[in-house]
Amino acid sequence: TGVHGLGDMEVLSFKRLASRFLAAYDGAAGRNIDAGGKAMLVYKIINKQTKNLKTLQSLSKERGGANEILKVISEFKRYNVTPQALFEAADRAEGFLKLKLADVAMIYEKYLKLFAYPDADEEDNLSVLLEKIKRHDLFRGCNIIIDSFSSFSAKQMAIIEEFMIRCPSVTVSLTTDSLQPTDNIADIFYAAKKTANRLILAAHN
Repeated sequence: TGVHGLGDMEVLSFKRLASRFLAAYDGAAGRNIDAGGKAMLVYKIINKQTKNLKTLQSLSKERGGANEILKVISEFKRYNVTPQALFEAADRAEGFLKLKLADVAMIYEKYLKLFAYPDADEEDNLSVLLEKIKRHDLFRGCNIIIDSFSSFSAKQMAIIEEFMIRCPSVTVSLTTDSLQPTDNIADIFYAAKKTANRLILAAHN
């Protein structure tokens, strides 16, 4: 803007950042569906596909079964694991694991087809934000400071990498005793050190 000072600063979470820019470029962010609504969707899929499931048929009768699958799906979305990747993993697996992976992949695939824009969750909005950053060259010339994280999801990391391409400075604050990588998961700073090295590698690239 040509104006410098505290008035140019904004404090935003990744969620609010996505909502802000999707509203600016699309008129609105995705219509967020709460956990209960998403669990009902998973329950509906499981009930409809019971005859096709090999290992997860009982989930339609188990209290909280849909919520357990929803947690797994949420992690897959968070780390960019696709249904196709699960089907491929099932092809390589054997026995019970093969059947269970295929079941989860089928439920996940049908969930994504039903849970489509404008329905969305935070991970969906981050994916759209990433596409908007690339298409509209957002944040060019901004100085970014990121604090209060010890790790980042794959989508958050991809957004940070786009910041690195466009911004004069990207500062990430991590709590750690050093930046030396470690394989010792008992180290209380293990997550922060791993994140720091991911960021350093991304910056060098």
